Amino acid sequence: MAIPNEGFRFKLVVEARIKGVDDKTQEIFVEMARGFCPYSKAIQGNVEVEFI
Repeated sequence: MAIPNEGFRFKLVVEARIKGVDDKTQEIFVEMARGFCPYSKAIQGNVEVEFI
């Protein structure tokens, strides 16, 4: 997205689904994965990430 007088920012929207688990369990697993994912670590603080 373009920000006037600032340039560009990146935003990543991730739709994660885990078949066969309830929503709360899915949220826990997604947060755990985010914590150890090398890509998440590489873009942390530089790219806004939203999980839906």
